Amino acid sequence: MTQGILRMEQIKFRSMDELEIFGHLSIPHSAKPLPAVLLVTGGIHGGVFQEDGDYDPLHIGICNCLNNAGYATFIVDKRGSKGYGNEYMSHLDLCGREVDDIIAGGLYLKGLSQLNGKIAVHGTSRSSTTASLAISRSSIFAAAVLASGFYDIYPQYKYEEKYRSQIFPTKQSMQGKDIETFPHRERSPINHVGNVNCSVLLVHGKDDTIVPLERSVEYHDALRKNCVDVELITYEQFAHFKAYSYPSHPIGRTYWDKCIRFLDKHLK
Repeated sequence: MTQGILRMEQIKFRSMDELEIFGHLSIPHSAKPLPAVLLVTGGIHGGVFQEDGDYDPLHIGICNCLNNAGYATFIVDKRGSKGYGNEYMSHLDLCGREVDDIIAGGLYLKGLSQLNGKIAVHGTSRSSTTASLAISRSSIFAAAVLASGFYDIYPQYKYEEKYRSQIFPTKQSMQGKDIETFPHRERSPINHVGNVNCSVLLVHGKDDTIVPLERSVEYHDALRKNCVDVELITYEQFAHFKAYSYPSHPIGRTYWDKCIRFLDKHLK
């Protein structure tokens, strides 16, 4: 089902290691080629499907919002995402080859004649980490919107160890590996800011108890020190991303209006 989406098509494409990756493409009708936003789903595994096999209504709302603003959307369910069986989920690879999946998704969009080749990437929570690594490893993205994310794996791991040990999503994303043996320095975006050459919009809520605001502040400062065009927006009444991110929610409407203005500036 597409639940009001202008058009949603499931796409299969190959990542850098030839693993088949799943994406969901929506291109609004237009007389001219359009820019695109590549969306990366958040959470431990990510994935746009609900348990009943229907699309997550949040992403339906986001795609409708962006489609109506003149953007094609491509939701990339990177390796490890739920909704495609246990084997696909078993490929979960925090900030490893899943980053290649995002870049491969961008390359897929580059090859579509209906699009103009200008692509932004949007990530939330853990997928902001993946998306921010993608912009440091590839120049195909013209802009990035990163919400409620963390960009240094070690302090986020330690924060969760202290305050969220019952859930411990970062350790789950690392498939139970201990932080001291995990290549967290190599896989932390904050250590690769010198390779970022696109504009970045960071968004974080001051009420976020899942990923502290400090994570975005640190990344903003590191990007700015390396002369990256970056802006950080904070919201007083904004907890972790999903609670207020529906375009129909008053705070979500403000968020997406700001995102679209940012995208228009850098992609149109």
